[in-house]
Amino acid sequence: SLTTIATGPSSGKVASPAITLRDLLLPACILVSGLCALRWIYGFLRLRRARARWRPARVGDLPVYISEKLGPALVGLQPPRVVLPGWLLTADTQRLAMIVRHETEHARAGDQWLLALAPIAVVLFPWSPALWWQINRLRLAVELDCDARVLRGGVPALEYGSVLLDVAGGTLPLHPTLAAMAEPRSFLERRIRAMTPVQPRYLILRAAA
Repeated sequence: SLTTIATGPSSGKVASPAITLRDLLLPACILVSGLCALRWIYGFLRLRRARARWRPARVGDLPVYISEKLGPALVGLQPPRVVLPGWLLTADTQRLAMIVRHETEHARAGDQWLLALAPIAVVLFPWSPALWWQINRLRLAVELDCDARVLRGGVPALEYGSVLLDVAGGTLPLHPTLAAMAEPRSFLERRIRAMTPVQPRYLILRAAA
């Protein structure tokens, strides 16, 4: 004989499994990661198309690219190349040398690799607000460090700060993975203030906090 085990009233319908928070978060994280990756890829493709319109030139012994408005910036990974906006060619020799010195310092330190590879962390871990903040602060740290190296090389801080202001007023927004002299503009005040160091008040108390 057959034994039937009753498991409850038969309704003729199969109960659907409950949707958990994990079921929602995983696709959302994958979607955000994909969008971040597409953003960087789109930026690189735009930069590549723009590069086709740049013309090669030389500033002293250094080969550079001349664009319409983009730059000054360091483009490419190995070897990187300095790109300058055309209007900078009318600047006096000393100011132009400061600009080129800044970009060559980026290349000497390998900043182009750091800025190009750091966004991979955001693609892999898009749910971390601290990581987004760190990537944003990384650009400021790179520029502050580059400014300090230029100034240690004997460039006067007053003239150098004036060049930063001139460049910031005549450049277009760049791709965030480029090492650029005046980008982002929101960091400009901080960079200029860093050139005139002042002993902070309550240093020991602030350090302890």
